Amino acid sequence: MSTLEVSNLNDGTTTVATTFVTNGSAKAYVSFDNVSTATIEASLNVSSITDAAVGETQVNLTSNMSSATYCITACAGRTTSGGSPAAQWIYGPTASKWQHETMANGGSYMDADNNYSAALGDLA
Repeated sequence: MSTLEVSNLNDGTTTVATTFVTNGSAKAYVSFDNVSTATIEASLNVSSITDAAVGETQVNLTSNMSSATYCITACAGRTTSGGSPAAQWIYGPTASKWQHETMANGGSYMDADNNYSAALGDLA
């Protein structure tokens, strides 16, 4: 295997340090549907998802983060049945997984078909 070592990247108009790119990039992301069967639609560094309960999906990483203290974003969109998620949050992150949770306007958990999560931080 070859190693390429560069300190800067240039697209012809802008130069950035490679540390900016490697440190500032998402280390994992997932787009998934959880209405009938938990299904990954697109992902990076996500080995699987687990339908834990209504509105609760565990996201399992292929390569661990360095600790449980990394930044995770979450959002969900309108469902095909017309329901709108009111709140999304992350629960119980560890170095190897996090749980994406979705709640409806009425305050109950709901499954949504447009869920998105991303993790930023350092890999182990």
